[in-house]
Amino acid sequence: MPQLRNIRRERFAQNFISGKAQGLSNGRIYMLSGYTAKSVEAADVNACRLLQQPDVAARIVELAAPAKTIVRDAEHFMGKFEQVFQGSIKAEQFGNANRSAELQARIGGVLTDKLEVSVEFGGARNAKEVVAEMLREFGSVAEMRACLNDIIAQAEEIAAEQAKAINGHAVVAGADTVLTQLDKAEKVE
Repeated sequence: MPQLRNIRRERFAQNFISGKAQGLSNGRIYMLSGYTAKSVEAADVNACRLLQQPDVAARIVELAAPAKTIVRDAEHFMGKFEQVFQGSIKAEQFGNANRSAELQARIGGVLTDKLEVSVEFGGARNAKEVVAEMLREFGSVAEMRACLNDIIAQAEEIAAEQAKAINGHAVVAGADTVLTQLDKAEKVE
């Protein structure tokens, strides 16, 4: 089942799994998911109603299922794309080889289209509230900027170091191109 179309419902389903593990009430999970209620009791009632929606209930069941089948599926496709990669190299179809290696990198989590990070900043629910919370925490824009610059510098260092190997093919993390030594080796032969 793909993600739910309603963003708040999807967020509720995801938060329900992690929130229950943390001992949060259904009403608190409801409010953390972007919904509002006039009281804690109203949030609990609304959360109960939301849990009875077939799409939400099915999504929670899917999210709560063990991840082993997903890992097996990923390994299966990695093997398939490796076969395609090897065949493409032999046939000198480097575009297909590149695409196959890119798909292996995506399955392996090295390349992503979008990185979503979920961090709680004192209950902030949007970017403006996060910035306000950070500003309160740092005390000044200059201090906040210095910290953010440090974070960016560290992220750039980590990205530069994260050239990873997937099935023997070197992949530059976050890059759109996939580098392989096999191309060079075959050209030398």
